[in-house]
Amino acid sequence: MMANGGKHIYCVIKTDEVRNFGSIGIGGQGDEVCTVPHRDIAAVVSDSPVISYSSLNKEDLVRQLAAHQSVVEQVMKDYTVLSIKFGTIARDVENVKEILKKAYTDFKSALEKMDNKVELDVVALWSDLNSTFQEIGEKKEIKEFKQEIMRKPTDQTYEDRINSGKMVKSVLDEKRNRCATEILEVLKEEAEDFRSHPLMDDSMIMNTAFLINRSKEKEFEQKVNQLNEKYREKIDFRIVGSLPPYSFSTMEVRTVEFEAVDAARKALGLDDEATMFEIKEAYRDLTHKCHPDENPDDIHAMEQFKRVSEAYKMLTYYCQHYKYSFREADVKNFVMVKVLELPESP
Repeated sequence: MMANGGKHIYCVIKTDEVRNFGSIGIGGQGDEVCTVPHRDIAAVVSDSPVISYSSLNKEDLVRQLAAHQSVVEQVMKDYTVLSIKFGTIARDVENVKEILKKAYTDFKSALEKMDNKVELDVVALWSDLNSTFQEIGEKKEIKEFKQEIMRKPTDQTYEDRINSGKMVKSVLDEKRNRCATEILEVLKEEAEDFRSHPLMDDSMIMNTAFLINRSKEKEFEQKVNQLNEKYREKIDFRIVGSLPPYSFSTMEVRTVEFEAVDAARKALGLDDEATMFEIKEAYRDLTHKCHPDENPDDIHAMEQFKRVSEAYKMLTYYCQHYKYSFREADVKNFVMVKVLELPESP
């Protein structure tokens, strides 16, 4: 039985059973990971203090994230999982049930889309980046430009050397994009979907997550092996997975605290209910009065401008789904669920 306190939510799965996955929780002190069911879906949770993960140092944050993912991947062995954004903490079990109830349709729909699917991440890297740069340096226009630079006094070549570097970088980018496109055309034939992620450095050609039906995992891996043979000694391939479909269905669950909404309402001078028009009008009137440009030497006006701006941001977030009541009971029942937008390569 889980003790009172916050509940860290790892994922949502399709089951109506109460199940204990063991003492594998994020706390690292034998916290039990259990399901909290609602109808035919359930949240996988464990005890957690109600903390702000943004306040943790990098080492602790990485350790906690790894523990979170470890639980999700353990649950994945038996279920299709809908990963919940790391750091999502409900107040208690009843709050977990309320989240499942409010977002039941969204969770159920996402689970159906991800049914029997996994994520495979493919990273392609230049086998020898220095050799690649040397190859680029042998191109006629770059070689001739470098020879021209060498004929000048060193103190007159600063801009030319910068432009030379830009030329090499441009050719490298073109070469990378061409190879990445060729690789993607082959691999996406076996995939349901794909997401491109940021490249970490010049050695990386592609960093892409592929959504794969479990029945096609072997075929997909064979495609990667074929590419590895084709680009032998030029490009190295790495596959990470099978993983939960983090890049395709990680869900962000947002709630708001009544105290924060109430403080924002008061900062804008609003009643217990307001329309979006009234919120915007209050914001415009107040910011006009306390804008720093209108009060350059008034510290209090600057502080008020900041409070009003933060209040407006809070209320427009809260009201974006046409929820205009600021009464405590209504605020505490507010839940918003959406697929987390992950960064992609430019």
